[in-house]
Amino acid sequence: MADPKTVYQIERNQDVMVVAPQGPAMNYRYNEIHMESNLLMQIFDEPELKHVLFDLNQGDYLDSVIIGALIRLAQQCRMDGGRATFCNGSEHMLSVLKCIKVGDLWPYFETRAEALAELQD
Repeated sequence: MADPKTVYQIERNQDVMVVAPQGPAMNYRYNEIHMESNLLMQIFDEPELKHVLFDLNQGDYLDSVIIGALIRLAQQCRMDGGRATFCNGSEHMLSVLKCIKVGDLWPYFETRAEALAELQD
């Protein structure tokens, strides 16, 4: 079970960093979001990590603060030669991603297994 005080749940799967946001920014203090978003970037700097998978299964909604941090990490991943994907979003979350055209830049998969398979090929 995810820690309710943690903004992101982070896992490693071979060379993939799996990031699962735990909810919208209004659930956290600004400082927590800022510190953990910077931590995402620091963890991704580890040489064994190449790709990022964003698992959106923990909520129906993420706001611009959290989405902005995810996009920043996805852009860094691309600049470093890796790939980023999104998966497990609710209908509402998918409509938000479509509205901001995230799907034009990074692929979306229904399940984590599908996204991992794409990244590990």
